[in-house]
Amino acid sequence: MSYPFTPDGVTLKTADLYVLDDSDLLIEAKEMVKDLYAWTALNFTLSTKQHTYFSLLPPNVLFAWGALLATAILHRSVIVMQDVPNNYGPPRRTKQVAIEFCGVTNYFPPISGIDPIGGSFTTSIKYDLVD
Repeated sequence: MSYPFTPDGVTLKTADLYVLDDSDLLIEAKEMVKDLYAWTALNFTLSTKQHTYFSLLPPNVLFAWGALLATAILHRSVIVMQDVPNNYGPPRRTKQVAIEFCGVTNYFPPISGIDPIGGSFTTSIKYDLVD
């Protein structure tokens, strides 16, 4: 299901993801890392401005953001997306996107079988207006 790329849409999508079993969630995480723009366009309804923004991001930024967000979903962590500012101010002002990521991951090898990865993260997608 496709959701709007808004704070509410991100919350709904993460709820959908977190009912998946670990193997299906890993598939989603791998797709995010492989191509965050393609994964986002498939799972969210993007505006023309959002499509343009994603299409202009350098590959290293897409990879880094994809890796951070994939780690967050593998841990079934809360992901909070801030509202995009409507007022960009004077024409010289631009929007800076920051993904704040804080947490810990741990793994304890089981005596037998497979144990899930543990830990918790706080992930926030924020926007700042800069000169």
